[in-house]
Amino acid sequence: MDVSGVKSDKLSESHGIVQNVLGITIKRSEKRALQGPQDAVPQKLYIGHLYGRLTGFKQDDVKYLSLQDVDDVVRAMIYVCILHNRNVLVTLNESYTRALEALGKGTSKLSLNHMSVNELTELLEAIQNALVYNGSLLIVCPDYFTLTDILEKDEIKRAYLDLSTPKARSDVFIDFALSAGNGCYLGKLVEHIWNSDEEVATAEFTSVFDTLRLRMSLKGIKATHSGEIKALVHMLSFKPLVKLFIEDIERVELESSLQKDCGAKRELLSIIGQLLNASSLNEESLEVSKLIGLNKTFYEGLQPERIDFHGKRDLNIVKMLIATKRSDYERSVNDVLQLAKLVLKADAKLRSKFLSLFGRFASFNTTRRKVLRLTHIDSGPMTLDPLYYRRMALSQDNTFGFSINLAWLLLLLSQGITFPKAEEIDVAFCQVSNMAKAKTNSLDSEMDEEKVQQLKSVDEEINHMLSFLVNTPSCMGDENQVVEAIKKLDTNALKCYDGKFITQIFWLTLKGLIMLFLPALQENLKILTHTLNYANNTQNLSPNDEKLAEYISHVYAWRTMIQHPCLIKALWHFINLSLRVFLRCALFYKADGSVNTEYRDAFNASKMRYSVLVEKYCESVSGDSCDEEQPPQFTVLPVDFIECILDLIKNITLLKQYDAYIKPPDGNALDGMDFELVVATCVFLMKCSNNMVKNIHIKCDLACSTILFLSKYSKEPMHQFETLPVSKAHLMDALCRTFIASQKASYNTRISSRLNIIQSLSQFFTISSYKKSFVTCIISKRELFVQFLHLLLNDTTFLIEEVVSYLTEIKRREVAGISLDDAPEQEEREEDDNQNDHYTQDGSIDANQLKSMSGSELKGRTRTFVEYGYEICSLLHILCNEFPGEITNSSVLLPQVSTCLGCCLESLAGQKCLQLKVRNMDEYGFKPKEWLSKIMQCYISLYEFNNEDKSPFIKAIVQNERYYRPEVFNRCIRFSTREMFLNYKAIKSFNALSNKLLEYAKKTSMMYDEATNEEIPEHYLDPIMMDIMEDPVLLPTSGKIMDRKNIERHLMSEATDPFTRAPLSREDLVEQVELRKEIESFVKSIGNKNV
Repeated sequence: MDVSGVKSDKLSESHGIVQNVLGITIKRSEKRALQGPQDAVPQKLYIGHLYGRLTGFKQDDVKYLSLQDVDDVVRAMIYVCILHNRNVLVTLNESYTRALEALGKGTSKLSLNHMSVNELTELLEAIQNALVYNGSLLIVCPDYFTLTDILEKDEIKRAYLDLSTPKARSDVFIDFALSAGNGCYLGKLVEHIWNSDEEVATAEFTSVFDTLRLRMSLKGIKATHSGEIKALVHMLSFKPLVKLFIEDIERVELESSLQKDCGAKRELLSIIGQLLNASSLNEESLEVSKLIGLNKTFYEGLQPERIDFHGKRDLNIVKMLIATKRSDYERSVNDVLQLAKLVLKADAKLRSKFLSLFGRFASFNTTRRKVLRLTHIDSGPMTLDPLYYRRMALSQDNTFGFSINLAWLLLLLSQGITFPKAEEIDVAFCQVSNMAKAKTNSLDSEMDEEKVQQLKSVDEEINHMLSFLVNTPSCMGDENQVVEAIKKLDTNALKCYDGKFITQIFWLTLKGLIMLFLPALQENLKILTHTLNYANNTQNLSPNDEKLAEYISHVYAWRTMIQHPCLIKALWHFINLSLRVFLRCALFYKADGSVNTEYRDAFNASKMRYSVLVEKYCESVSGDSCDEEQPPQFTVLPVDFIECILDLIKNITLLKQYDAYIKPPDGNALDGMDFELVVATCVFLMKCSNNMVKNIHIKCDLACSTILFLSKYSKEPMHQFETLPVSKAHLMDALCRTFIASQKASYNTRISSRLNIIQSLSQFFTISSYKKSFVTCIISKRELFVQFLHLLLNDTTFLIEEVVSYLTEIKRREVAGISLDDAPEQEEREEDDNQNDHYTQDGSIDANQLKSMSGSELKGRTRTFVEYGYEICSLLHILCNEFPGEITNSSVLLPQVSTCLGCCLESLAGQKCLQLKVRNMDEYGFKPKEWLSKIMQCYISLYEFNNEDKSPFIKAIVQNERYYRPEVFNRCIRFSTREMFLNYKAIKSFNALSNKLLEYAKKTSMMYDEATNEEIPEHYLDPIMMDIMEDPVLLPTSGKIMDRKNIERHLMSEATDPFTRAPLSREDLVEQVELRKEIESFVKSIGNKNV
């Protein structure tokens, strides 16, 4: 065997592998080693001249490259790249990739005959190590590769790659990272750089992140960053760089002057802002960039994305545009999602730090959140205000596009929380700050310095992450209850803070929805409302109307983002998850924090349906029970939690309704909602005691309005409600009890919640099963029905009087030629401002306040009162028609209903009814004929139940001297006949009632004349109403005697003695049998004398 020949063959194979893997040659003649077309054969990098300077090699030498030569060859490659101004790391990465592929192929596929597998592996690994080592050395110690060390200056004929500055090295590294198809070399290089010299590596990678931030910003507002995200993914696979990356973002983007800059600038000049910049709502960034004087590079030649929709009338083109943009945005958010997931896997401490960054970015939206809480969707959209961009140039608030994207990212991170996993979410997480402060105060700051610092750090981080959610006053329980609840839960700040990722991301997502998504959703609704109002109120609207085209372009731009199917899907997952967490905390545990096994077993048996638990709860608890204790898991929940979730449901339901008017139709925004779960949650909130849910706004406003919106706007709402056992059994009862409970709420909450309840009740009375439920739950409980109708009648009387006052003022201004758009005189406005708190709290308002009220406020209040007034009269008509006996047989309700109906009739058909006829009644929704029709039908229903001459109803109407006017009844008959808003049978019945009233009034008048000649004993008279008592009762708290109907009506509004204000209930009243008999004998004697 020829040993020398075998050795020569091995050297030849080794030489070939080194050259082919590294893509180099040391011979000029071998620049193109293979024969073939110019484009098909890659030209090898010639390094012979510099390799010779390093090793003494000459061109005429016979040289076989082997394992021992690899390091010198790689160094020569680096020098050549520097000389020719090529990116060194890109070249090294290409070589590393070829080595990696060669290792994967093995000897059989490389057609090697003389080198063993081990020899081949050793050679390839040596190449890889040399590539990594020298690449790392280039970054850590660039002086090692100074070109002038091996070449004279006069030998360098062109500009070469200068790596003497951190900026230059960062540019090389970033260009390489962006081009790296396989991140293996990048990951190895990063690790080696860090391990070589941690201090130098920190400085180098800090420079890399700063340079990357600048380059991303300079790409412009509409640029995409998929390459940068991919590069970051490869870099951040190395854990120490994750920490450095987080610290760099914190230092530059949250703790430098950039923190105080306007939101648009901060987003444009930050990595986080650029990563989440892909949006169809980029007009804010473009306009603000111009206003604050940024370099034109950022925005030159760019236009808002909504312009793509402007003037597009072909709906297929619009659909295609929306689909294309959505695809791009989804891809962008998913890229960021992968990066975020990688960072979050580092370790628990870094995960918390990273999540706190998102929390701090969300906290910039504080002003916008305040605007959300103070405005309604009927107010003008901010983004269409000509001064909006100027305000944004001075505001720290994030742009809407960034806000939606960040909220979307958080929702996608939360999407990994499955429903079974929800029970592992720590509900005390929002109390970490309070626990940390309490523990810090109990420690000796000197003896326990380390622990104190740890607790302060935790407190700072949790405040960064959740901010307003960590405040005790905003919990379901009060401050003392929260302290006790934490003790029962046996937890502490450090244990809770270091909890599971699902806990952290759940509560952070809630904050993101409150701070970022809800304001954006409300702005979208405002734009939809504004657009629809413009289309409906503009006369002779042209299809080519420029302003309408502009509004529609805004609608499409918002629809593209906020109704993205992936975003909606993630949103509903979080909402459904949140409702499960909420109901679990409320129903799964006892007051001591232990599991309620009865409810748990029922839940498991029902296949995990929370509606079954709510139904079980409603059957066991009375709406006014005061002894119910909160479970500690429920006590520590933030109030903002359930408020946010219900607000989202309401607004998405509205979005679906409003958006249906804008073509082309988009997907159903309610797809993904657990209808049964939402309804069950609302029933629970309305039915539970005030001890359980203390916030009256949640019970009376949010829960009720959610039910109303679902009943009006969801898909086949009545069919869905008909199939839900929990709502069929308890919803009517819950609505009525909440109507009563709202008496304790503020005036605005009471008005809005009762309007929602009344509209809901009217809707559900069309379903026989719900009508039956009303009978079972309300009518069968006489006192509950009387109290409910008493408040309903009070509101009806109040509202009709307010409508008359407001419409009369509008009429006065119209006659005087005062425009409703003109502001009142300054001194009048000042007086009005002083009184504002008064009429906001109790609703009453005098003539002077009306005169000083602005036109817009006057119109707005009028619309509210007219809407509520008509809806309440519609419900009153339903109740009179369905339950006339329960009304007319009640001594408490009958006088009140006669007063209420009389007031309405007098206002709508009395002598001053013409004062209500303003110029544009449709603007206020005022339809007097329909309103009068409802009132007349109430009279007819109550009369037809008992049409005897001396029926209690007829007597009650006539005895009400304030409102009974025969001429008003006659005028109603004429109106209804002329305008035909009642059928013949109804008019005939009302006419018969009118005649019987007149006949009874004449008889009563004769009896009254006779009675005035008799001296009525003073103790027969009610001390307040000063009329003869029918059923006298003693008030034990004051010793006074009153008529039962009068004192019971007072007690329904206020449970006190009207004379002493001492507590008093209906059960305390003492019947006066002997006095009642005396009064009956006296009245009878007067009647006999009259006959």
